[in-house]
Amino acid sequence: MNKIFSILAGTFMMLTVFAVNAQAEGEYFLGKWDIMVMGTPNGDSPMKAQVVEKDGKMVVLMQSEEGGELKPVDRFEISDTELTAYWVAGGYNVYLFLEKVDDDNVEGSLMDMFDATGVRAKE
Repeated sequence: MNKIFSILAGTFMMLTVFAVNAQAEGEYFLGKWDIMVMGTPNGDSPMKAQVVEKDGKMVVLMQSEEGGELKPVDRFEISDTELTAYWVAGGYNVYLFLEKVDDDNVEGSLMDMFDATGVRAKE
């Protein structure tokens, strides 16, 4: 009986740990971000992004043009250290890859062609 209890308790603890890790996935990116994409044909391009949790799911919002409103991206992939967002801007399918540098900074690229840096926006 003790052996069965030990197995069940161990299984429950493992499931709890996996559930906590699944909820924490991508939490680093929660909040507002100021992003600068360097060297585009139109010069350096500032962007804004925001990652929110809505109804228990992550939602990524991007500003497709300077001064435009934040809108949900078409698709995204997020982990504890990386975010890739895909959306349509100016009639083109684009994607932005960002990787954690430290607590408040990210770096990456737009379309694997233009370097991008980002800093967590202070509220």
